Amino acid sequence: MPSKAKKTEKLDSELKKLNREIGRRRIQVEHVFGRMKCFKILSCVYRNRRKRLNLRFNLLAGIYNLDWVKDKQLNWLKNDL
Repeated sequence: MPSKAKKTEKLDSELKKLNREIGRRRIQVEHVFGRMKCFKILSCVYRNRRKRLNLRFNLLAGIYNLDWVKDKQLNWLKNDL
């Protein structure tokens, strides 16, 4: 959890850097959750067999990772040109 300053004191530079690093990592995770909600697996009640939930979640995570890698490669090619 990020550190919070007291009313009478300000955060020192080390805590600000730490908060910024926590925020950077946290937003990456939140973006993944947001993309998973597009597939409706996290945004609504799962009504199928619980046994297959892990399989479907892993499948969607693989699709997300594939899309992420493809996007990174396209950005790399654009920057290379």
